[in-house]
Amino acid sequence: MILRFALEGHIIASLQVQDIFECSFACFKDSRCRSYNFRVPGPTHLCELSRESVSTKPENYTLHGDMIYYDAGRSAGCSSSPCHNGGRCVSLCRLDIPFSFVCDCDVLHTGDMCQNWTEKSKDYDLKFQAKSLSNNVSMAILNEPINALTFCIWFQTTQTGSFGLVGGNVDLVCDEYTRCNFSLKGAKRDFYSAPLNNGDWHSICITWQQSKRTCAAYIDGKTNKQRTFTDCRGNTEFEFSGKPLVLGQSVNSKGEFQESKSFTGSIHGINMWDYAMEENEVFNLATSCSSRVGNVVSWPLFRNVLEGNVTLTEGSLCKGADLSSKVSLRFPAVTAVDRIKYSGSLPSLQAFTLCQWTKIVFMQSESTYFSYANNESPNALFLLLRKDLTIRMFINNVKLQIYRAPLLERHWHHACVTWTNNGGDLKVHIDGSLIRVETGYRNGDVIHGGGILILGQDQDRLGGSFVASQSFVGFLSHLNVWNFVVHSLALVDMATGFGPNMDFKYVFASQTSKSYVQLYDATTDETIVTFTACVWVSVNQTETMSIFTYRTSEMLNAIGMRPRLSDSESFTFIVNNKFLHVDYDNFFGKTGWQHICVTWENGAGNWRLYVNGESVKSGSGLQPGEEIKGKGELLLGQRYKTDEDVFKEGQAFVGEISHLNIWNRTLYTATIQAMYQGCDSTGGNFFDWSSFLSGHVVGQVTRETSAECTFPDEVIRSKRNLFCEGMTKDGCSSPLYALFDGTENSRAKKWRCYFSDALKQDNFGLLAYDYAKKSTCYITIFGPNFYHVT
Repeated sequence: MILRFALEGHIIASLQVQDIFECSFACFKDSRCRSYNFRVPGPTHLCELSRESVSTKPENYTLHGDMIYYDAGRSAGCSSSPCHNGGRCVSLCRLDIPFSFVCDCDVLHTGDMCQNWTEKSKDYDLKFQAKSLSNNVSMAILNEPINALTFCIWFQTTQTGSFGLVGGNVDLVCDEYTRCNFSLKGAKRDFYSAPLNNGDWHSICITWQQSKRTCAAYIDGKTNKQRTFTDCRGNTEFEFSGKPLVLGQSVNSKGEFQESKSFTGSIHGINMWDYAMEENEVFNLATSCSSRVGNVVSWPLFRNVLEGNVTLTEGSLCKGADLSSKVSLRFPAVTAVDRIKYSGSLPSLQAFTLCQWTKIVFMQSESTYFSYANNESPNALFLLLRKDLTIRMFINNVKLQIYRAPLLERHWHHACVTWTNNGGDLKVHIDGSLIRVETGYRNGDVIHGGGILILGQDQDRLGGSFVASQSFVGFLSHLNVWNFVVHSLALVDMATGFGPNMDFKYVFASQTSKSYVQLYDATTDETIVTFTACVWVSVNQTETMSIFTYRTSEMLNAIGMRPRLSDSESFTFIVNNKFLHVDYDNFFGKTGWQHICVTWENGAGNWRLYVNGESVKSGSGLQPGEEIKGKGELLLGQRYKTDEDVFKEGQAFVGEISHLNIWNRTLYTATIQAMYQGCDSTGGNFFDWSSFLSGHVVGQVTRETSAECTFPDEVIRSKRNLFCEGMTKDGCSSPLYALFDGTENSRAKKWRCYFSDALKQDNFGLLAYDYAKKSTCYITIFGPNFYHVT
């Protein structure tokens, strides 16, 4: 065998093979073959059979970076030891085939030369009975240097504390909560997930590519941006160099085991390949345990290297990814009958994390997600959403209201609540973003166990008194409760990759009649008699402009917003072709992102204008008794003048628009104030911003991601805080925080690094700029790099 060389010009056959054994066997079966070239990279490998060898044709022996040359070394029959993996060679007496033989394989191997593993060889589990330095499975690995890899392991545990799954040049450690870390002869990389010690089988795979200097971690076949890393090891090839790979232990820098991290539970299917699998290939591996064996590290090889109290069980219990994870519960109608009673019983809780995926289809007055009652309280742990769009929480009958932009129809959302009685700290995360912090809430309380848990209905007494108006109508999935506070980065991980993609904006570069975004059949088909329309804008001009207009079959301008420079710098909004000019002289003077909302109802024609979370103007008499039809067209950056889509340059918008949403109801002031914190993934139920992903873009308009106003999750928030570290300003005190907020002169928002002197806690317990102090302790961030921190 000679690395990085190949014999060229005498090829008699080219094959795609799974491993070197298959290539070797192909050469052996062909009596013409004297040598072969084997290409290393890839899920399959090129095998070239040659009629010559380096000894006969040295002039054709050339450097070839990804090939390995092998001499067949043919000799007489069994004297060449042709059988692999301990197979017994039996010589045959045949005149037609000199030196013929057969290989007698054991029960773990098959193939003409015992080169393949049988299914039985990989169908076993290793059970680690207890924490102990002596309990391990260790095997020295000698491999050729490789420039890519995929490493996978299956495990099952209920262990508390940290546990080492693999140690050595590949190191993988997890803890009882949510964090794992791995290294490939390099720096450790942390990644997070839902807790993995729940007694189910889980898989972890690590991929790495030298050419891209990237690696990724997969849990149960899935990865995301929080589990993808750049520069995770140096620009060198990977090899074990004969060092052991240890199962069930964590190995420190001195090569010593750490008993506190010894693993208890079962391990199955450790394999390693010499290429980086694509996402779909890793996902397919996670559907069945050890459906394949690696070509660098193979699970069957670990059968005979057990140490200490590690036992081997034939017939693996590992069955692949839990298919129940794809199930959702559907609550079809408003009724007091439809509900789910949990068959188990909750333990007493001094802390908890409650997470679920939910999609609301309809709400009559209240929508009850989770109702836990015990002998002490019918609302021991209770969570619902009210029609006034507030989340309501109860612990031991004490209420807490959490105002938030609504979790309305048509979209899945991920909601998590964490609480501990040590200080009464409560946090609420929606779609991975922290939206509420409360301290001192039920400090010292215990939620007693042994009660009854109901999903989809409210227990007004223990186990009963259900009413239809409080029923949940929609879908629930992945509802889990833990008896500890799950790390916020793990909550981000759970929420990643689902829900609508709303993190984008449209940029209008210049004022022209031919620049706009148009969407047909934009709204639902209902006729509405009240609405709330909200939008984020960043304006780059001081001219009359149109932010958006909505056209129906009956009205050119059924709903619209139009700031106007003339007439005392008024702001105009439109309801069914009625233009209402409102004196508001504080719009064009603001630089940065501004949040605008208009509410209207047809009873008395009441209306209200909100700018940057504040109600600035209101009135009545605007189109009382009117109705607004559905299934109309929305236009960004222009106003409809005729039915022929002819637009005027003087109406064109210049700037940026994001997160336009329209609801078929009047949102409460507190809800609009909550939305002003930043754009998030909630959408309107009459029109939803995500629909504009399919909008028809005309002229000098571009769609960009991310929108600066997007409400950041905990991962991005923490990285942006790091961006601010080290900045200084005279008279201002550290630490610094990256926030999307205003200044002493303006509530228009930009991303800035704020010193702690300038901040306070807002009504939601989150840090915010203190307008009363009028502090200048902040640094405005310029340039796009900050916004793209992920």
